[in-house]
Amino acid sequence: MSKYLIIFDDDLDGNTAAIQFMWKYGNICDFIPCRIKDLQAEFDKNKNYNIDYNHIFFLDLDTSQYQDEINKIAKLTKVTVIDHHDTHSKSGYVEGVNKLIDSNASSTAKMVYKMLQDGNYTHNQNLLVFHADDYDSFKLKSEDSFNLNIIFSELGYDKWTIFKKRFFNGFNGFTDEDREIIVKFYNNLKVSFKQAEKHVGTIDGEYGNVDGSLSTLLIINKDRHHNICPSTMGRILKRKDKYDILMFVSPGMRISLRKGTDNDFDLSVCAASVFKGGGHADAAGGIMDEDAMNILESMG
Repeated sequence: MSKYLIIFDDDLDGNTAAIQFMWKYGNICDFIPCRIKDLQAEFDKNKNYNIDYNHIFFLDLDTSQYQDEINKIAKLTKVTVIDHHDTHSKSGYVEGVNKLIDSNASSTAKMVYKMLQDGNYTHNQNLLVFHADDYDSFKLKSEDSFNLNIIFSELGYDKWTIFKKRFFNGFNGFTDEDREIIVKFYNNLKVSFKQAEKHVGTIDGEYGNVDGSLSTLLIINKDRHHNICPSTMGRILKRKDKYDILMFVSPGMRISLRKGTDNDFDLSVCAASVFKGGGHADAAGGIMDEDAMNILESMG
């Protein structure tokens, strides 16, 4: 029997896309959760694709920068790339790579759903796919979609192991423990936003660890920018009316960009040209290097 390898982004969308292969094909699949920055390490580690697997799927990963590696694999075995990132370029793949790339899709999970669904999903499985509307693309369909992302963020380091056990039968609502986590999150959101408001109008010019925080939040409002330090960017994401662009800078100098107010600024272009990254028009990411630092400092 054919054996599939599923390599997927380790977020809610990617996990939900991956678990559908488990529903459909069971134990003939192997799974590797992977952030895009770690994909090269996976390529270096796995050299025997043609021996071990008859088909490899890349889910919810903008693999544009790894097209050479994927093209090599496509000469050895079947390869399918399924993704919805705006910056994902199709032009560099060889003909042997099956490309299902649609930037208009709100999640990769829904793209996989359309490809695999044969009428056998349960109601709860359908609910999980519905709610796994990609958090990064800001196209949330319901309050429970955002809340499910909150729960996913609390699954710990090995999210896939917990996720596939918890959601193998789909989504059947939140437990009492879940609701406590969600309430705590929203309470922290209020605290974080009050903290943010204290810093409006200030520019401290520092990036990375500020005031001992684990991370830095940079808010860009109109003609000035401000650093603030809530413990997590998610606590302020929903207050989109309060900022134009939200930038989260991790201690490792990885950045995440989110659009706030209704404006036509394309964050995917900004991420690609300034931060050596990519993503969506409303949400993108990259690396904070010296060139990017100089640009940000010039804004002050």
